[in-house]
Amino acid sequence: MNNKLIQLAEQSTIDVEKYQRKFYWEADGYKFNNINLARWYEQENNCWVEYKDRQFPLIQKVLEDKTIDPGKNYNLEFIKKLKDRYTNVNLLFSGGYDSTQIFYDFVKNNISIDETITNIGLDVEPEITDEIMCNVRPLLEKYDKLVNKKTIVQYSYDDIEKRWQDEYAFFNKPFSEVMPPPVSNIGLGNVIPTNTQACYIKGTDRPQLVFYDNSWYTFLVDSQLGTHFEMSAIVYFWLDALNIKSLIKDARSYRDYLVSSESVTTEALQFFYLMELDRLNFMLGRPAIPAPDKKLAKRKKVEIRKTRLIEKEKYSTMFYYCRCMKKFQEIFPEIALQGFKSYNSKGKFAWFIDIDTLEAYTQKQLIPNGFVKQL
Repeated sequence: MNNKLIQLAEQSTIDVEKYQRKFYWEADGYKFNNINLARWYEQENNCWVEYKDRQFPLIQKVLEDKTIDPGKNYNLEFIKKLKDRYTNVNLLFSGGYDSTQIFYDFVKNNISIDETITNIGLDVEPEITDEIMCNVRPLLEKYDKLVNKKTIVQYSYDDIEKRWQDEYAFFNKPFSEVMPPPVSNIGLGNVIPTNTQACYIKGTDRPQLVFYDNSWYTFLVDSQLGTHFEMSAIVYFWLDALNIKSLIKDARSYRDYLVSSESVTTEALQFFYLMELDRLNFMLGRPAIPAPDKKLAKRKKVEIRKTRLIEKEKYSTMFYYCRCMKKFQEIFPEIALQGFKSYNSKGKFAWFIDIDTLEAYTQKQLIPNGFVKQL
């Protein structure tokens, strides 16, 4: 087996155990904190790498009573548990619909946030910064007394270059995102020191649904977590076992909308994703944000970041990034011919939850042979 692969697999296993990462991939005693590293190992050894959620047994326990109360604010209950457990409870606050929902769950219930952390655009991306701050600033000002510390994080091209200087950068650090990542998209864990007695809430985990064999499931797939995955103390708000009922509650609302809007066909297998459908936030009860007219689509942000890199002649950054891409293609040569669509479609599932029966399954338990029509 490739010596570099062994080295990275051993380093990754140490990291997963040291930080007790909630989500990781596993095979042959190795534990992987990086989706690309896991796939490299799987390819090299012709084996199955399993995606795991360390909290899966707790999820099953939480759902043992088989009840969801549609009138209960599960988010508020979860926040109170976090406040009891951690010295500091912080929020990654982008000003988007999901983080704004969490912000309101704190302040509307007179619960303080120890720190909000807002990542703005680079100095050459004023429109990205404008979008974020126009939605964050009014809320931070209005609820100033309930936010103990307000932190603004701005990457520099020096930060980005450091991230890509190692040609194995797509494999050597915690990473869970579709490929190729935007050039400037590095995790907050690279920029700010984290408090070991604190948690950092991230709220972009909207319900995703699959209609399979006449049942509805919400699920966790390994490309869902993004670059913030690097922060070991992160709390994915609606994916945490202690708030999983809130996710299922939202999933039921989403399913009801899909059925009522006649979006469901007679096909045996259908996936539904709430990605950039901001107009559907009412369906999940998400509150309005201060400046929805400033909202930029993710595709637009990626376009800005890539073109601005070229316009500003950041050649050394481009060199390091392209060298990383070259190494990636050496390991996965089919990418050069097929592109990334096939690669990104081969996600692993940590679990599926039947939103009606509240039974939870691993991928091997529910679809050991993939999605096939059950007879």
